[in-house]
Amino acid sequence: MDEREIRRVFSSRSRVLSLITLGIKQIRAEELENAIKSGFDPSLLIFNHLSGYMNNPILKPIIRAGLRKWWGEIESVLTDARKVYGILTENRPDLKRILDTERGRRWLNWAVYQSYSNLYRYTWL
Repeated sequence: MDEREIRRVFSSRSRVLSLITLGIKQIRAEELENAIKSGFDPSLLIFNHLSGYMNNPILKPIIRAGLRKWWGEIESVLTDARKVYGILTENRPDLKRILDTERGRRWLNWAVYQSYSNLYRYTWL
């Protein structure tokens, strides 16, 4: 992904929301179960996977500007565990079964908070 493609991702609200949804939907059932059992923060995996882009000295300011531009939309999803749950479980009974437990819900609330906090730090600090 180059600078032009990064700028295109942040060119519209719908593209940004699609990217968020796509990222959330990538989780597999066994990854979710392992994350819940171990208390793993999923944002660490996402940040690690995207670190080549997010920490690139040319791309980082563009990504941060795009995140800031659409922060309201991003925040409305990433601060609402119910929305993240809905995205995760849409047409995914395997993930619904995992999350519809006390431990699963507790982990999801924690993971949503962690993910939002880490993205906030990256974007604004």
